[in-house]
Amino acid sequence: QINMRRYNDTIESLRYVSIPRPVHNMYLLVAGETGLIGLATLLLLLTAVFRTLTSTVSSNDPLLAVTSTCLLAGITAFCVHGFVDKHPPGGYAPFYVMMATAVSVYVINKRITTQQ
Repeated sequence: QINMRRYNDTIESLRYVSIPRPVHNMYLLVAGETGLIGLATLLLLLTAVFRTLTSTVSSNDPLLAVTSTCLLAGITAFCVHGFVDKHPPGGYAPFYVMMATAVSVYVINKRITTQQ
């Protein structure tokens, strides 16, 4: 077994090669890697998405309201899970899809309300 360690290229053995003991908190990892400006930018981005979604949750169109509610729940779960997971949203592609869908729902809701 001792001789096999240098040939072991599984994910478990390579996980902590570059960072010996990474933090297990998305917000601390962002603050540690990009500083307080990066953390403030991440929190500003998340706040903007929350505000966008909360404004469309009470839409007159049921599809937009349900979509906004589901996205709000998903992003809230992602943010809460960030306290125990070290993966920031930068490497998580579905997070960008959720943000793009949130903005699309907001724009569609604005167009519907201005036409009425």
